[in-house]
Amino acid sequence: MKKHVDQTTELYNEIYKNAAMGAGTTKHLLQGKRSERMNESLQKQYAEYRAICRSAEVSSRARGSEIKGLTRFEKMRTDAGVSLNLLFDRSDGNVAKLLVNGSAMGIASAEKKLNECPDADKESRTLMRHLSDFEMRTIEEMKPFL
Repeated sequence: MKKHVDQTTELYNEIYKNAAMGAGTTKHLLQGKRSERMNESLQKQYAEYRAICRSAEVSSRARGSEIKGLTRFEKMRTDAGVSLNLLFDRSDGNVAKLLVNGSAMGIASAEKKLNECPDADKESRTLMRHLSDFEMRTIEEMKPFL
């Protein structure tokens, strides 16, 4: 039974970290000048990432666990990476490329963690699949900007 609990907690932590990374990136990108279409897309993405973070946090707390979240270093590293990538090219096309790359990493991370946690409960696995599907939709939504 303990193995099941540990994997569920591990999965909720990964969901939160993955979605928090996406939320942090989209929030950072919303601070710049973007086309109306890109800005609208970023706002929707930010809202969905935040909703996924809240779901993971609420579900984890209901089980008596606390989410670990991103470290200060991870947040700073992400912001610095986004800033560096936008240093010479702030175009919607470059923003889309960043989002596609980030979403692809998020999908890979989600799928890997699902494989590593086969005994996690159904609710956590469903939320992770939702996050992975959302990342796939993000990639599709960014393709016209490339």
